Amino acid sequence: MSSGLSPTGLTPEEQAQLRAQAQRLATDLALLPHHSPEFRRQVAAVQALGGRAQAQAARLGRALPTAGSNHAPPLSELRQLMARLQPAQPGLLARLLGRRPTALTSQEYAQVAAQSTPLLEGLYRSQDALRRQQAALSEEQQQLAGSQAELERALALTTEVEHLLSASLPDLEARQPLHAAAVQSEVLYLVRERRTDLNTALATTAQAQLALEVARRQAAELDTQLERSAAGVVLALKLARRAVQAAELRSAAAQASEQLQGAQQRMEGAASLDDLNAALAQAYASLDDLERLEGQARSF
Repeated sequence: MSSGLSPTGLTPEEQAQLRAQAQRLATDLALLPHHSPEFRRQVAAVQALGGRAQAQAARLGRALPTAGSNHAPPLSELRQLMARLQPAQPGLLARLLGRRPTALTSQEYAQVAAQSTPLLEGLYRSQDALRRQQAALSEEQQQLAGSQAELERALALTTEVEHLLSASLPDLEARQPLHAAAVQSEVLYLVRERRTDLNTALATTAQAQLALEVARRQAAELDTQLERSAAGVVLALKLARRAVQAAELRSAAAQASEQLQGAQQRMEGAASLDDLNAALAQAYASLDDLERLEGQARSF
């Protein structure tokens, strides 16, 4: 464009159309009698340039959300539950004697699992809300980008009209000094005022775009962190359940070993074949149980 201003994203054909529109508008304002209704309509058209986009950008700018402000998960409660899953550490003497950390009982694990269910559901709800917010922010960014492009076109058009009117003033002053004075004092004043308003609107729109992008990135980061937190809680619960099962199997294996020792003692003191057969049956059963339980314990 002759003013040196070209809106971003316009094809050469679109720029040519913008120049032609500015030329028609400037010609009408320079030639139409300044008291005529048509002249007033053209002045009103200049004042309205970019008005719709300016109003839309202002509306979007006033409704900027804060990422995660309404989606705070119950992190403190989850931390407390995860602490309850931690195996109880034995004292120094017990560690010297080779004792291992004590896992939760089945009942304790069931209580923790039951209490964690609504908290995990809260994490998932927060994640869903954040994803909806990200989609809404992306849509607002697209709308604001459309308003920004329209504002840039309106600013380019206004700047071109100002340039053409200023260039036509010397000839207009020579031919129609009164009309030239009206164009300079009224039309050029309005065109420059409109250009200032559009520049301000573009600056505000750029700030709103930046705020939307920051909010969208924050929502995405919170979404990722919630995903990791939920996965970590689920894994901790799974491992705690396996630890409880392994502890129960070790306890059952110890009981089976004690039963085997009792059977061996009965075999040694058997006074009859019937007693011996009973003791052998108990021994074989205990050995079978012990082998099965030890195999299960090794799988954890």
